[in-house]
Amino acid sequence: MIPRYRLNAPTALRFWTSGFTLVEVAVSLGIFAFAILALVGLLPSGMAAFKKSKIVSVQANILSQRLNEVNQTPFSSLIDSKLAHAITSLRFYNEEGLGVDFLIESKSADTLKPSDFPASAVYASSISIQEDLNFPASGTAVASDSVLKAVVMITDISSPGSAIKFPALISNLGK
Repeated sequence: MIPRYRLNAPTALRFWTSGFTLVEVAVSLGIFAFAILALVGLLPSGMAAFKKSKIVSVQANILSQRLNEVNQTPFSSLIDSKLAHAITSLRFYNEEGLGVDFLIESKSADTLKPSDFPASAVYASSISIQEDLNFPASGTAVASDSVLKAVVMITDISSPGSAIKFPALISNLGK
């Protein structure tokens, strides 16, 4: 005789009730959706912080390039305005901080209009060399043959009226 297996009522109920209930599934989906919405809400502020850090990084790169140009120029050439024009002239850069070849009449980066920028340029930079140094404690001092003040101005095409100025002291290292 072949044994027959019969499902009795408690075994059948145990089989069907071993999964999740509809309420448990709904609650877990609600918690998951709440967490995802919170993460999606952080995206705009994260993107804004990323954009700002990229701009600051590119401006630091441009500033470094321009100050390296000034530091590699003989100090006597910086004082002579005719010789210094090659260093202090207006230069344009793309969104990565790489130079864009474009000729423009001599202007300062803080006086640019959007129409002055070439198509591929995002940033403009100019340098002004000053012999008069303004020190808070002593008023105005005239630089001798040892120190000049260089102000690097960087302008973003999205806000041409607001050039950022970075002052730096250039010393005569016997060049």
